[in-house]
Amino acid sequence: MDCPICSYPGLREEADHCPRCSADLSVFRQIHELHERSKRQKTHNMVLYIVILLLGLGWAYTYYFVGTQPDKIIRMEIDQKNQEIIELQKENSKLRTMMVDVTDLSTSVLNTAKSQSKERVIEPKESKSQTKPAEEYKPTALPKQKAKPASDPTLEYYTIKTGETLYSIAKSVYGDGHKYNKIMTDNNIKDPGEIKVGQKLKIYPSKK
Repeated sequence: MDCPICSYPGLREEADHCPRCSADLSVFRQIHELHERSKRQKTHNMVLYIVILLLGLGWAYTYYFVGTQPDKIIRMEIDQKNQEIIELQKENSKLRTMMVDVTDLSTSVLNTAKSQSKERVIEPKESKSQTKPAEEYKPTALPKQKAKPASDPTLEYYTIKTGETLYSIAKSVYGDGHKYNKIMTDNNIKDPGEIKVGQKLKIYPSKK
């Protein structure tokens, strides 16, 4: 260290007097130590102030933001969920309406298809009008067929009524409308539209 009075260089740290000016260095050493302590104390105080400030800011943030923010977030989430529920209810109502419309449409199409199917079975091919009533039956000579025993107890006769078709007759007699082909074969009918009101049909038992 240097002498603070005469600036004599190279003095030891533990020296008590300056060899040139005989100044008491112990006093200056104490002053220097006090000055260093003061610097360290200021540094410690600054660090303490910063820590206290950070703690205060953290507490304020927690109280004013974190403490009240969850309630706001929860309210916002509840409002959002309620809105989503309302939207889902609207969509559900639209889907129900669409399902009802589709059901009505499918029912209408099915009824129309059934009606057209019945009309195709009832109508003769050569008929010019779908609503033309069946003509009165005029007996015609039937082609020769293999003769059945006259005493066959299983043979029955069925007289065609107005509005009946081979399909409805097969369903009434055999319990299955798709067996109208058997009636056509047994009576040598080539076209189901050729039947007429009053015509008698041979009905043989169905082989299961």
